[in-house]
Amino acid sequence: MAEQFDKVFAKAAEETLQELGNSVQTAVMFHLEKIQGVSINEILKDPKVFSIALGKIFGTGSKIIEDKIVRIMCKNLGIEYEKSQGTLEQKLSMVQNAASNRRSTVILN
Repeated sequence: MAEQFDKVFAKAAEETLQELGNSVQTAVMFHLEKIQGVSINEILKDPKVFSIALGKIFGTGSKIIEDKIVRIMCKNLGIEYEKSQGTLEQKLSMVQNAASNRRSTVILN
């Protein structure tokens, strides 16, 4: 992913975790770092690693958090969000393509 897109992802991930509350955000970030053995900044540079670690904490509930991240990214990029199936990486790829092509709607399959 391009550096700018990485920043949009990191911001959306942090915003999503903030919505869970400050203490929950702090705990989740601590556990993400502990699970992966690297800083949260490094984890946020790799959505696949982030998704795996999030899954270890929340199980299947991590998909709800991932969908929220994608929804926030779409909002921040001016792209219409449509809920879909797929991995976080697949969804982010579609969002990135839509942003690159400046389409106003992205359909995530």
